[in-house]
Amino acid sequence: MLFAAYGLCFAIQNKISSLWKIGFLNVLLTCTFCLGFHCGWLIYSCTWLLDYWQFDQAPFQWAQALNFAFGGAAWCYGVDAMIKWLEGDE
Repeated sequence: MLFAAYGLCFAIQNKISSLWKIGFLNVLLTCTFCLGFHCGWLIYSCTWLLDYWQFDQAPFQWAQALNFAFGGAAWCYGVDAMIKWLEGDE
């Protein structure tokens, strides 16, 4: 799920250029940590929905979603920094 969060983060930042035309999103799109946070809870929510529909799982766990959001933020920032270092951008 962390790789899915990073994949979504990367796609939003680098591949969906139409989002850069929306003014208030520019700050969010430049911060990998911030966008990773939102991608983290979004991926957790989508995974929970799929599990809930398929297996009729327990109610949504807000604490787990928040933990995964911060985990996704740290993961996306760390992977992005490592890739930029390997590419020689920083």
